[in-house]
Amino acid sequence: MLVARLSFRALGFISVIQFVTERVNTFKYISSSEALKRGEIIVTEVNSSGSVNDLRIENKSNSFVFFSDGDLLQGAKQNRVLNTSVLVMPHTKIIVPVSCVEAGRWRYTSMDFQDSGYSAPHTLRQAIHEDVFSNLRLSKQHRSDQSRVWNQVSMMERFHNESSPSSDMLNTYEKKRNVFDKNLNDIFPEAGMNSVAIFKGRKLASVESFNSSDIYEEYFPKLIRAAMMDMDYVEDGSGIDEQSAISELENFAESLKQLSFEKHKAIAAGDERRFRNEELSCFELNYDGNQIHFAALMNTEESRDLIYRDSRGMLVINFGDFKGRRFRDILRRDYDYALRIMMDQELAESMKRELFEEALRFGVDH
Repeated sequence: MLVARLSFRALGFISVIQFVTERVNTFKYISSSEALKRGEIIVTEVNSSGSVNDLRIENKSNSFVFFSDGDLLQGAKQNRVLNTSVLVMPHTKIIVPVSCVEAGRWRYTSMDFQDSGYSAPHTLRQAIHEDVFSNLRLSKQHRSDQSRVWNQVSMMERFHNESSPSSDMLNTYEKKRNVFDKNLNDIFPEAGMNSVAIFKGRKLASVESFNSSDIYEEYFPKLIRAAMMDMDYVEDGSGIDEQSAISELENFAESLKQLSFEKHKAIAAGDERRFRNEELSCFELNYDGNQIHFAALMNTEESRDLIYRDSRGMLVINFGDFKGRRFRDILRRDYDYALRIMMDQELAESMKRELFEEALRFGVDH
């Protein structure tokens, strides 16, 4: 994490520090999107029947090919997200662990997968990181909690007021692309950099580093879109100043020295080092003495009451079967359950009053 040079940019709620680590471009590899465009790599279902949480990758090229955790792939029987970063050796076939981000489709739209151009939002990646960390300890497998992933996708659809017949995360991205991409003219990858620290408001949200500066340039816009896609994004929010951001990054780099990482075999080439606590999760993929990819995802969630208002002023339920859903949506979907929420003994009278007023407004509207 030693920094050779850095650059600070801010755009409202999102601010970034781009920087160069001490060791950059020490290993030659190409990105999965580049390999897919060239037809040098093929990503398919594991067989004709398919398996929700596994995909097959065949590298037909002479190059090492890199997939990042959080890569969103589209096609075949349903769209998926990679559970971990993978470095595929030349002329090899492997099975990789994935999660489904399209719950309502299980039929072929194409025989293989293509790069979607998107990376999963911070909160989804962090949830998968947490599950993989636990499952590596228990079963040596890079598995996620698929139900938790589907819940994240559903919550994101509701947050952005978008929906699709198959509950497809990529549909929400596409609907928001024009809104978010206008900002990429103001925050763009600096030439020669290989790492970025992303701040949401005044909080450090993530730190990402790639061995290759070319691959970093490719992933930079994906990471910025993912940050703006997240459920804590505030369009009119204010960000952090440059000196405070640099100080936060320096403190984070210093804190890394105190962490005890666990070592695991990577899915393909190399090995992984992982760390997790309540504040953050860290992941590192190494091969032949080279750090190929490093990602640190901080927990940026505010502590929530049992009932709170989101950025649009809508009441959100933070417990029970409909945790994370707007109360108005629960009223539409299951009125009896909404009434039980209003009677819950754990709720303060002021919260019950807010819910009651919301129910009255709902009744007036309908």
